[in-house]
Amino acid sequence: MRRAVAASALLFAIFPLLAGCWDKNELTNWGYVQAAAIDRAPDGRIRLTTQIYKPGSPEAQTAGAAKSGSFLNLTNVSDTVSEAAAQISGRLGRNLQWSHMRALLLSEDFARNRSIGDVLDFFSRSQGPRGSTSVFIATGEAGSFLEIKPLIESTIGQQLKTVEQTTGSQLGTANRLTLLDLSIMAETPSPTADLIPRIELSNGKPILALINGLSVLRFPEGTISDPIPLSLAPYVLMLRGQFKGGIIQMPCRGQSGKPNGKSDAFLVTSARSRTSVSSRKGEPAIRILLKMKGKASEFNCSRTTSEQENRAFLNRLRQEVKTGLEESMALIRARKADVIHAGEYAQRRHPRLWKSWSEDWAEAFSRSGFEADIRIMMTDTGMDAGEPFVVPPSPDKK
Repeated sequence: MRRAVAASALLFAIFPLLAGCWDKNELTNWGYVQAAAIDRAPDGRIRLTTQIYKPGSPEAQTAGAAKSGSFLNLTNVSDTVSEAAAQISGRLGRNLQWSHMRALLLSEDFARNRSIGDVLDFFSRSQGPRGSTSVFIATGEAGSFLEIKPLIESTIGQQLKTVEQTTGSQLGTANRLTLLDLSIMAETPSPTADLIPRIELSNGKPILALINGLSVLRFPEGTISDPIPLSLAPYVLMLRGQFKGGIIQMPCRGQSGKPNGKSDAFLVTSARSRTSVSSRKGEPAIRILLKMKGKASEFNCSRTTSEQENRAFLNRLRQEVKTGLEESMALIRARKADVIHAGEYAQRRHPRLWKSWSEDWAEAFSRSGFEADIRIMMTDTGMDAGEPFVVPPSPDKK
């Protein structure tokens, strides 16, 4: 009997500790931020735009494409992100919850004229934002991107995240840069550079947010410079070891040797690269070993029905990749932007050489030599044989 009474008393003492909402933080107290945009106001201050999800809206409860009714945008201008966020919270009547934020957009004007450290300090100190939040550079006003309707996802923040992932894996023209990556870069003792996906709004209808290049971000300045054009983005990512896959097009040429408006296409399914740095006559010499696997995606002027034709096709593909790599290296060397992190390799592997280059690595990088070793394996030519669907007439036949 005594044991039963003691057990009952113990249970009654434990019950209050098992309550789930002991701190009274109900879901209705929070406004869940799905995306945020930073612009530079006319007076130079920070303009913060937040997109907040409305879970109780009819649009949020349907399985179809989301409408603007499933979220709302609130904006405030202040000297700091903290004050702007607090003002938005006061207008909303709920505390802002940043843990669900999918994307952070920085306008190109802001990132060129102010250090992004001015806004990253808030997100790195707050417990809410995830380190995996994707960061973008927006052409024009960043806040205007939050006004467009997502195609499939619930919010444009999630839409941008999936666009970034798909563009990187299917086209090979986008990398991923997160808040955590930026925090690590900001703590790097030596000057460094990295790439941020650059987005723009389409002209047609529906209005879409498209990735149209890569912006170069420099630390410790914390500002961006001229972007990498979309045509060279895949090759820059190959140099960085971030190329996941995509289509490489090879222009077809007529008898005159000029492009005839057609192209062959090769689908890269996997790619790996390795960078090494040595010294040649006192200057850095950068060597890239690039290994790719893939398959023929489309033939319009080539055949691979024999070993000789297969070898000729791969040589042509190798030359196309080599040209792209050389043009990309020439561009980043001219801009003195070591976005391939060759300096970090030299610092780790060759500390003595790095000591002689470190005083002005940007200048040394601009004078560096470059060599690429490209190895490509074609696994198959698809369902059809290795020739075009419509076989072009042989030049020997009239």
